[in-house]
Amino acid sequence: MNQTRGCFAVVVTVVLLVGAGCGGSSSSGQGKSGGQKAYPPPTPPTEVVPPPTKPECGAPANPYGYNFCSRGSLIHTAPVDTCSYFTCIGNFRSGKGYLVECTDGTFSMSGGRKGACSNHKGEGRPVYSGP
Repeated sequence: MNQTRGCFAVVVTVVLLVGAGCGGSSSSGQGKSGGQKAYPPPTPPTEVVPPPTKPECGAPANPYGYNFCSRGSLIHTAPVDTCSYFTCIGNFRSGKGYLVECTDGTFSMSGGRKGACSNHKGEGRPVYSGP
């Protein structure tokens, strides 16, 4: 009889199933009312929005110091939350100019371009970046 010497490996796979908070029942047949702790659904993260500053030369209060005072430079790229502080026109994000107030009090990113604020009584005054 031949004897073979060698090595062998044992592979163990462990699978852990956790049912708490998944709406199922435990393996003991107890539901949520049978002693299983119910967990509330996760709370989605909230966006931190900087507090607005005082209005600058008639511009809406905003945390960026945007103003109508001609201080700073024209704004060609506005922060994502700009429309939280300014009343923006519907196609605000598709504008290819600078931030401008339309004559009707709404704001557009098409300042300095032909047709800017055309459905909002025309282009009003530009918004500047601040000190």
